[in-house]
Amino acid sequence: MTLPKSSLVGVLLAAVTTTTTTVAATCPNMTVVWAPSWEQVNKTSNPGSQYGMEDGQVIRREDGGLTMISAEMYTKPYAVAMQFGIFKSSNGLDWTRERTIRRSAGTTDGMDIHAAHWGPLLTKDPKTNTWVMSYVAYKALPSNGSGFLGNYQGTIFARNATAAGDAGLDGDWFESASGSKPAYDSDVEVVAPDDFNINGPWPYRCQGLQGTDSFEPYQLADGSWAALLGTSHEETPNPWANKEGKWVVSIATAPELVGPWTRYNPDNRSEPANAPCSDIAHGIENPVVTNRPDNAKAFHAVFDGGAHPGFGYACSEDGISWGVGVGVPYTAAQSVRTPFGLVPMTAAEIKDREKDILDYGVLTPAQLHAPNTSLQWVFLTAHNNADNWEHFSASIVQLKW
Repeated sequence: MTLPKSSLVGVLLAAVTTTTTTVAATCPNMTVVWAPSWEQVNKTSNPGSQYGMEDGQVIRREDGGLTMISAEMYTKPYAVAMQFGIFKSSNGLDWTRERTIRRSAGTTDGMDIHAAHWGPLLTKDPKTNTWVMSYVAYKALPSNGSGFLGNYQGTIFARNATAAGDAGLDGDWFESASGSKPAYDSDVEVVAPDDFNINGPWPYRCQGLQGTDSFEPYQLADGSWAALLGTSHEETPNPWANKEGKWVVSIATAPELVGPWTRYNPDNRSEPANAPCSDIAHGIENPVVTNRPDNAKAFHAVFDGGAHPGFGYACSEDGISWGVGVGVPYTAAQSVRTPFGLVPMTAAEIKDREKDILDYGVLTPAQLHAPNTSLQWVFLTAHNNADNWEHFSASIVQLKW
């Protein structure tokens, strides 16, 4: 299957200086109400990854717990030798690493599209109650005058879980069944860059040398699907630097989660490859989209970019047109690298963390329990310069509308 692209309509990302950020009149305000003083996964607790874990996602299980999938830079070559780690937690803070899946080829000869693996996400297909794992695979070469080639020609692959519900999350995603071949050999290609040529030209404003570097699908109110597609203009020089920026996203649409996906170009449907970039931000990577608590048919996204040491936040009413992106300040010791998504907290989790939130000093008891609010986990990674490792932490935000 091949995946298309879409356009986002938005506003430039604007950093803010307070702990509360406003996206638009119809979007919730987001406030960081608790940030821990420790990391939940670090170099000590996950010694099998040489450089840490950068991007991924946390999702809510049917049994009430949480599952995380994360891209791990487990050895050299840096950012090429990659694997995905599967973690579980019953409370958002205590994480157990369950297993490794989709270890990449780790080659730098430019021959293998599975040289590096990044951007793993988990999306449930409501028609089958089955989880779909998607990720981006890259070729790799030493960089040259064309630009950065450590990860290039990004192509999205996907695979359905072997069973429905939590049983699928707890499966090994065909690792043990793959025999002498790597499990990714039978994964399905979902989106690839159009007319790709390593030496250029790169004619499309929202398809750069890095290819498709992220894929975040979500179901629209009418039952069809949309996805944010990311790219990075790593070509030298970047012909779109002044207008589009370097890290940008656009949209794709599909009738079903399984596709076929088409890049969405509202200006000229006959030229999907030239789909426009969103104006959410001139610098947006790895967005993770979920439904908003104030309107189940609307969407919000957190992403890497915009407010270092914080992260980006954007909203949409329909999943196609996106509003203002803003930066959410984050005051923990390390700068945020990549958010792993927003997950609404359960009543039990709120009760367990109530003292922590109040001791943090941002909310009063009345504000904590105010109507038209929602407490949500925001999971994220942060680079620690002291040990050159990307750590994982869980924090809590309040959304108010």
